[in-house]
Amino acid sequence: MASAAILRILSISLRMESHVSVPMLPAAGEKPPPGFLLPPPRPWRRRLLTAARAAALLLLAAGLIVRSTVQDSLPGTGVIYYATPWSVLAIVALLAAKFAQLRSRRLECRLLFATSLGCALAWHSSSWQIRDPGTAQTEVRVATWNVAHGSLGLRELVEHLATMRPDIAVLVEADPADEDVRGICKAAFPEHHVSILGAGLVLISRWPAGEAKAYRLGSPKVDSRLRELDVETPWGPWTIFAVDLGSDPLYFRRPTFELLAEHLDRRRGQPMIVAGDFNTPLDSTNFRMLRTRGLRELFLSSGNGYTPTWPVPAPVLSLDQIWVSETLSPVRCERHWHWRSDHAAVVGVISPL
Repeated sequence: MASAAILRILSISLRMESHVSVPMLPAAGEKPPPGFLLPPPRPWRRRLLTAARAAALLLLAAGLIVRSTVQDSLPGTGVIYYATPWSVLAIVALLAAKFAQLRSRRLECRLLFATSLGCALAWHSSSWQIRDPGTAQTEVRVATWNVAHGSLGLRELVEHLATMRPDIAVLVEADPADEDVRGICKAAFPEHHVSILGAGLVLISRWPAGEAKAYRLGSPKVDSRLRELDVETPWGPWTIFAVDLGSDPLYFRRPTFELLAEHLDRRRGQPMIVAGDFNTPLDSTNFRMLRTRGLRELFLSSGNGYTPTWPVPAPVLSLDQIWVSETLSPVRCERHWHWRSDHAAVVGVISPL
């Protein structure tokens, strides 16, 4: 295993450094032998390089071990799992290989370079979807976008979203204090219905929506929000769940997903769209609860391109997602980036069965 190899490198490296020969200082009152010179102090750059190398090896080992074993299924492992996606591990392993090269440790450098290459391949296979865009006789465009509180311009973001022509859109963090959110959305979508759901969640729909139900998932300290409402489509009522889960990487997400699954169970067998910012990457073990209930993630099922959505402009985690029930068929899905938000917009097409 790559993680075992990294731990072996770390232990050997520490032993080698502990056996470096250092001239013994003469005892008190003794004269130094002829030709004796005090050892020069270690330069600060050397100390910094040693510390950086050790930190890189420890992070690499921890990330590889957690990713190859428990992932985020246990309390405390999530923060390591979320902080070490394959792209980050590939860069860390490459830096560690460079540190080894500077210390003239050829074998260690080669092993770390091979580890970096393996992580890069895993990143490519898990983060890129390559398929031809699908088509359907009946197409409904859906979207979700975290607009980052509109701090860089909510109006411009909503107007940009309107160019993608969604029939149903869920906005997250659409809560600037000094903006008329409803007015901005209505101006960009004059033919759509706008539902302000609270806590920064907004639903924009071509068809009328009913009364929204608000739920808090988990501890109040985590601040995870869920809104449920029905949209009266030409194919009957569709249930929309707007999601904004807590972003704290330290909290254990399983109880939150269990509560979410309970709400989904009440609507099982009906057309459902679950969309928003989950603040949990798509490779999390928690999404098994959605998959076992027949839901499919739109981009993984029909998308083409790069999967991660955050942080723009160099995303490494796929936090923004659209899940659909078995009665809705994924057709195609794309990511759209805009410099005014640190999240990519998810825009897809589904078809009623």
